[in-house]
Amino acid sequence: MKTLKTFFKKHKEGFKVPFKASKNIASHILDIQYATGSSVMFGFLKLMDRLQEMDDQVKPLCSKTYSLNVSESEGRRLSKIINYIMGRYNTQLSLEEIADIAFMTPQAFCRYFKKHTGHTFVSFLNEVR
Repeated sequence: MKTLKTFFKKHKEGFKVPFKASKNIASHILDIQYATGSSVMFGFLKLMDRLQEMDDQVKPLCSKTYSLNVSESEGRRLSKIINYIMGRYNTQLSLEEIADIAFMTPQAFCRYFKKHTGHTFVSFLNEVR
């Protein structure tokens, strides 16, 4: 389990499974989906073992500069903000409205959002639209 913990710490930004291993990994995932009882746990452990065996072959999904070191409560707050935006992107959203959702002033929200997403609120909203 220690090597698995190291693997996930090393790849916390996410990782891409190499194409040559993708069918094998997909097969393990499907096995877990259709398993019952203790077979679910054993299937999951087998999947984790296969993933850690590929440690040197996986590619990161994003660079370490985009790594978010946020606490669980900050993650929930950011998730709430992004879900609100995603649910209402096709309506007119104001900075004040979204700042209220985050319980912040518009200025504080702008700094917070830029720090945690790498985008300004407006550029993020435009990209989503």
